[in-house]
Amino acid sequence: MADGGARTDQSFGDDVRRAERAADGKAAPAPATSFDEPDDSASRRVDYSSVIRSLQDDAEAVEPREAGRVNGVGRRMAGAMLDQHIFSTTRRFFGILLAVFLAAAVVFLIGAVYAASRQVPMGQSVIGFTYALFGLIAVAVMDALAKAAADFAHRRFQNAASDLLSLTEKEIGAMSDGLVEQRAAMEANSAADFPKAVEAATKARLTTVAALRYFKNAPVIGVASEGRGHECRILVGNFQSAAKARLDAAQSATARMAAVALGVIIGAAALYASLEGQKIFAPIPDGLQSFIDAERRSPGIVSFGLVVLAAIIAASWIGRASAILFAAYSPHRVLAGDPLRSMANSLRAEALSGAAERPRELMERYADALISLQKRAQSWAASNARFDDRPTDDEPSWRKAPEGPRFVAPRFDAAPPGFTAEASPGARKHFFSKKVHRNAAPKQSFGREETPRWLKD
Repeated sequence: MADGGARTDQSFGDDVRRAERAADGKAAPAPATSFDEPDDSASRRVDYSSVIRSLQDDAEAVEPREAGRVNGVGRRMAGAMLDQHIFSTTRRFFGILLAVFLAAAVVFLIGAVYAASRQVPMGQSVIGFTYALFGLIAVAVMDALAKAAADFAHRRFQNAASDLLSLTEKEIGAMSDGLVEQRAAMEANSAADFPKAVEAATKARLTTVAALRYFKNAPVIGVASEGRGHECRILVGNFQSAAKARLDAAQSATARMAAVALGVIIGAAALYASLEGQKIFAPIPDGLQSFIDAERRSPGIVSFGLVVLAAIIAASWIGRASAILFAAYSPHRVLAGDPLRSMANSLRAEALSGAAERPRELMERYADALISLQKRAQSWAASNARFDDRPTDDEPSWRKAPEGPRFVAPRFDAAPPGFTAEASPGARKHFFSKKVHRNAAPKQSFGREETPRWLKD
């Protein structure tokens, strides 16, 4: 994690320089993103290639906050999908066995009817029909149990999917809220705000990389093409790991089943030899001898039952083993089949629609804000603007640079349009005009009668 942090810190300056080269048109073509749908912005004026490439590089090193919970949800989801695949495959074998038992029951029933019409013994036909009917009932019950187990596995998948959706909405929503504020802070309106904008760009980069890393590690989401959630490498890896763990656990069970099969074969050979009267084995126990005697009196009463039991065990075991083997060594092929493919693809679409911002939107919006900030910084640098962390008005007057002359637009005429020596006409009177005396001279003057006599002296 320390190496990833150092790598991220060193890439900030490179990111800005790449953005500058991108603005000048010197960047390489944009690579295909591995987070969301393919890049369709080739006709845009802005080139996001350098910024997106650096974001993807940092996304390989930064670990998101909820990585542990996302991995746990992914393992639960893969285990549920594997169980559903196993029981669905087993049900296919049960379906084949049902058809076989049904055909056997029909054949034995026809044989019994024919024997009754010919008035010949129909013992084997009746025994065969009875065991075939018993096999039909047993396989139907086991198929119902397998269906219930598959439904339970599907509910487990739905629970894990709900956890993934809520976690994605919560985490991406929180990151998106922070990114909205950080990208707004990157929109510096003056050169004095440039340091704060750079700080906001650094935080926005870290948040964007963390969000991209979350999408990359989330099951069914981190895939390049739209609608291809079953091709997600996280889902495929968890699915294959779960299958291999089941396969390792099944090796001991396979050994036990092989021992049981060998015992059945030996028992069948002993039964055949006893029926033929050959004494090639040691004396047969009394319990086994009773079965031999029953088979000798009524052929098929023991052997048909063993065949039905072996068929049911073989169908369940072969179905489970084949499902695990295919999932362990060909997970892509298994996930590409229904219903697993539709489950993964629908979950991916729902997760992306519930997220506040998609991976492509995260990268493009950060690139827009960064390139816009870089262009404004270039214009400020060309105009010799000051890049300081406080406004220029707060500086002492003796530190300020001398100002040039200010030209203020005139708000009045310096002289009337035409000058005449005549007296200007009086103002027009209206309803609200102030009443003016005809003689507006001061009341106390030396040239009028109102002046007191003692003032004149």
